[in-house]
Amino acid sequence: MTGRAPSIGADAKALALLGQLMDAADAERAALLTGLRLDSPELHARLLRLLQACESTDDPGFLRQPLADALLSPSGSRWQPLQPDDVLGGYRLISELGRGGMSVVWLAEPADGLVKRQVAIKLPSIALGADTLVERFSRERDVLASLAHAHIARMYDAGMAPTGQPFIVLERVEGCAITQFCDERRLAPEARLRLFLQVLDAVDHAHKHLVVHRDLKPSNIMVDTQGQVKLLDFGVAKLLDAPEAGSAALTQVNGCALTPRYAAPEQLQQGAISTATDVYSLGVVLYELLTGGSPYGSAADSVGQVGHAILTVEPVRCPALGGDLETVLLKALRKAPADRYGSAERFADDLRRCLEHRPITARPPSWRHRMSLFVRRHRGASLTAGLASVLVLGFAILALQQHAQSRQQEARGTAVSGFLSDLVSDAEADETHQAGRDVTGKEMVDAAVSRARAQFADRPQLEGELLAELGRMYFRLGEHDKAVRTLGEALALLEAHAVPEDPALNKTRAHLAGQLIEDGQPARAEELARLALAACASRDRECAKARAYASRSLFTVENGRGHADAALAHARRATVEMETAFGPDDANTVDALEALAVAARNAGRLQEAGRAMDRALASGDQKALHASNRIQMLRTKALLDADLGRFDASRDQLQALLLRTTDPGERAIQLRLLANVFLLLGDAGAAQHAAEQAIALAAPGSARANTLFARQALARALALQGHGAQAQRELEQAAQGLQALGFGAASIEVLRVQRHGGEILLRQGDLAGARVALVSVVGVLEAGPARYPADLGQSLDLLGCVLREAGDASGATALHARARAAYEKNLPPDHPFFSRNALYQSVAGPCRFIP
Repeated sequence: MTGRAPSIGADAKALALLGQLMDAADAERAALLTGLRLDSPELHARLLRLLQACESTDDPGFLRQPLADALLSPSGSRWQPLQPDDVLGGYRLISELGRGGMSVVWLAEPADGLVKRQVAIKLPSIALGADTLVERFSRERDVLASLAHAHIARMYDAGMAPTGQPFIVLERVEGCAITQFCDERRLAPEARLRLFLQVLDAVDHAHKHLVVHRDLKPSNIMVDTQGQVKLLDFGVAKLLDAPEAGSAALTQVNGCALTPRYAAPEQLQQGAISTATDVYSLGVVLYELLTGGSPYGSAADSVGQVGHAILTVEPVRCPALGGDLETVLLKALRKAPADRYGSAERFADDLRRCLEHRPITARPPSWRHRMSLFVRRHRGASLTAGLASVLVLGFAILALQQHAQSRQQEARGTAVSGFLSDLVSDAEADETHQAGRDVTGKEMVDAAVSRARAQFADRPQLEGELLAELGRMYFRLGEHDKAVRTLGEALALLEAHAVPEDPALNKTRAHLAGQLIEDGQPARAEELARLALAACASRDRECAKARAYASRSLFTVENGRGHADAALAHARRATVEMETAFGPDDANTVDALEALAVAARNAGRLQEAGRAMDRALASGDQKALHASNRIQMLRTKALLDADLGRFDASRDQLQALLLRTTDPGERAIQLRLLANVFLLLGDAGAAQHAAEQAIALAAPGSARANTLFARQALARALALQGHGAQAQRELEQAAQGLQALGFGAASIEVLRVQRHGGEILLRQGDLAGARVALVSVVGVLEAGPARYPADLGQSLDLLGCVLREAGDASGATALHARARAAYEKNLPPDHPFFSRNALYQSVAGPCRFIP
């Protein structure tokens, strides 16, 4: 029957037959298809589409070939087709950019219009194995969230549509595939190599974050209009920090999610995946870039033949490239992973050596070969008339010396950078490892730690450096206890064998300090961080990193102690050092700026906090930040906007964030902040609704701080609407909860509860009770550090209203004058609190303008 959605069962049958057809000889395949056409025309048509997709997944036209007519959610309900102007997660859809076998990509823009930036929204597009598709999208979201690099298309956001359909919001890349870019511009081989180095840099970044792409091909390597590479589509990438029982389904959801033409031998044989897998695919791409053809000639045009060639046939030689470049290329394409470059970094290093006419590491260079390279690098001198024979002898000696030096540097560099690429083979060597199962990140780091101890026992400083890096990897994997132990072991080795100013030693101190803070050892953490600051005084970037990490740890220590001014000083230094070490737009600098904004706010320096946050957001727009980090930054920006009197902007920002945020905890924080902003705007009903939503997101009876702060907002909203008794109950519950959580009587959180209580009593006409509460708050704030002038000003204004209501106009005027002086210490001159304060001072009769 036409128009009926195909069943998932029929799709599963098609997928089962697809594997049989792909393995069959041409004649056998034709016979099978003929039989299916007669017996099951619908299944026959579906298989033809699948086969076409598998044989041409690198063809841009494939994106216009939908594999299924129906779109079902994991629960079996239909995912509604999208139309232009639909709003999804706060983004308005503009037009469809492309459609493939498993996903559809839409051009979109933020619906609120606050940010003028077009994005690409990627969604699942087929019903086949919808549960697996959701898992695959979750994988891509998690992978992109762990990566931030100039040559990886950044992820701005991710979420779930009300229908359960997942989506990812990505940077829109306007450009074309790397092969098309090079061919259209007729780039010379050198220019193609330099462009390809951008690809290797991006892949190396992914590998160092334990991510293997697994589907590198020209259509996933775009070049934008500025000539910058952007790596796309991490849908089948492997996160090496978790086991993957379902990885086969994820990589073969339509029978051919990975592209056979670019697949490594171990992928075709269901072997273990490693960084060398990506190196092989990159070798195929580079071969095409440099020669215009496949390493396997015409065999690459057929799925069946290319698989056989990849497993059994040596790549076609390309002597026109020159000996060294051909050697590098063929090393990347070797059948056994252990025989290839172990990492994209080492692959890139040899390509740079080719470009610079220096000896490559892919083979031991002969004396004559090194001599010829030296002459090429110094051609002008080598041709000087009358000195040729003398110079040739001199060049020979220099070449030998350079080679010896390069071998020493190479040995150390290989020992350090090779660890990432050798992690998989380390773990596979363990006899407990199950054959064919992909090793996890934890297994790899465990094995690498054992190898570092055994292999470098005679080089303790190098052993310490390696263990320090592995300790940081444990931290990234969430293995806190192992991170502390490994960093401690590394520190002991480095303190015994490195000079005091050694950057590696002092970075290790700073990293261990960060871990010890989480371990509840702030005193030891402070000691290590201060040692790192004092010892690593050099102006080089590596020492700047050590000082940056140490300052960040000291900020965290002082912030935890409530020493706001000291925390602010360390946050300022951390920002300066991060910018020196990493540059103004690096993600580390952005994080430091955000911490500076928080520290400045905590210290009562709201305008400094606003400037730091604006810088963080401006720099963050240039970087691929984690979606959760960007949301947190925008939330902090909204909070600072409210502090600085930009109430409308704060409200709009929070409402926009709520449209794109799915995490319940984060939504609860945003709703609580929104309730406070509605109170500042005088909208008690909206404030009550937002506060109640924030409380509802918490577990019943929750005493978490955010829930208690939301109860304060609810109490104020109820009081504004005349529900004084209910407001008092909510406020008392909040006060008891804060006390139970350990907030002291002089903490700003408890003082704000008292101020709100005084406000509620004032509204109820209990002037004596309001006066007692507010006098107490003012006394504590004036006696303590002058960190909360805005809170002091609001308390003084409220107390002034109490005195005016009691008939003491002159006393009220004096208090309002003191409130204004407090505001002037911290707030911008256009802040609404100044207008309200002026209104209070001008009132001749009873105070009617209560905050």
